[in-house]
Amino acid sequence: MINWNVTYKVEAAERHFAKLTNPMDTSKIVLPDHWNEVRKMILREWNDACEESRFNSSYNYEFDVVFGIKLYQLLNEKIGFTNRVASDDNVWRSLSLKVVPDLVIKRYGLKPEHFYKMSKRIWLKNIWWYIRLAWEGNAEETKRLLSKYSTDTILQLVERSGLGYYVSVDHEILKKLGNIEDRSNLRSVLRSVLKLNTAWLATTSPELYEGGVQGYVADLFDVVYREKDENDDILRELFK
Repeated sequence: MINWNVTYKVEAAERHFAKLTNPMDTSKIVLPDHWNEVRKMILREWNDACEESRFNSSYNYEFDVVFGIKLYQLLNEKIGFTNRVASDDNVWRSLSLKVVPDLVIKRYGLKPEHFYKMSKRIWLKNIWWYIRLAWEGNAEETKRLLSKYSTDTILQLVERSGLGYYVSVDHEILKKLGNIEDRSNLRSVLRSVLKLNTAWLATTSPELYEGGVQGYVADLFDVVYREKDENDDILRELFK
């Protein structure tokens, strides 16, 4: 079992990042035995994800979902990960810069925000939380749910988390969003729902809401669509 009590501050990460090269000489990645084993396991999942996502020299949303699911299952089921550990940027900076920096470079090149510089842009953290919020209990159902979305959904849901993630609510929002037939305005609907959710959570407990979390999320969407219809009516009046 890995001890996830890691201290790896931004200043240390910045110094480490300055020494990275693209492409990277992986022989320079020297780790204690237990971390070296973690690296080997993540590399196996990466290679499997490349095959499963029909990788063709460019990484994309499909790859992020496939690898994200594999990373999520590996960390949670085999290496004792928890939500508390996943909330610690020391852990993500360490994994990104010490354990698998070559993989982050392959995905995003030498962009510091995806290694350490911007908390909500750290790539490994980003995809782990995306899968956590979408998790349907198994890989296939989660992949089916996320097949309806794009990288933009990751950016909006994971990076616009306000004061943190409300897992049950965020999960229900993803499910509700997947049932929208008109996919053309998906981005604006999700943005509006997330903004309204942030406002409501300041005074509302979703579990105590009429209908529980499902009722709460349903009303979020109802209000957003009602406001959209009212705005459309105003625009029609202005330009008729």
